[in-house]
Amino acid sequence: MNTSEDSEVVEIEVQAHIRKVKQTKYKRSCTCASQPLILTASKISKIIPKSNLGNSIWVHCLMQKFWHRQPINRIVEELRSQGLAISRGTISSGLLRFLPAARVVYEKIVEKSMTDKHWHADEAGWKVFEALKGKASNRWFLWVFKSDATVQGLMGLKMLSSMAVK
Repeated sequence: MNTSEDSEVVEIEVQAHIRKVKQTKYKRSCTCASQPLILTASKISKIIPKSNLGNSIWVHCLMQKFWHRQPINRIVEELRSQGLAISRGTISSGLLRFLPAARVVYEKIVEKSMTDKHWHADEAGWKVFEALKGKASNRWFLWVFKSDATVQGLMGLKMLSSMAVK
């Protein structure tokens, strides 16, 4: 009997690895002054310049933190289980580098939302404790606003902001 029973199995293979980059340098052989004496290939563009962590690590951390709402300690443990020993401080300080970009996105969401004629708002039970000069209480609440065109949640941005205070 020459028949087979075929099936498909979906798998995911995730393996942390170190990518080694070798940039060959060349010494100029001509006497022209318009070129530098030593020529080197362009460096790999990275989300965070001078970081030894690649873009895929930062995308993973952002996804885990703000989409899956995982605390940084859990992200660190997950990466450790894949063979990567990255400190909590490295991830925290790296995420703070995204704060200016997050503020721009937030402002654009607010700008778009302000053009809508109908909103829904809700006060969530998320309490933020942040001491501010001149404020008697440090107890705050999270408000979420939704319009037809946009949905904005301040939770992710507030988390980044509260990390900057600590």
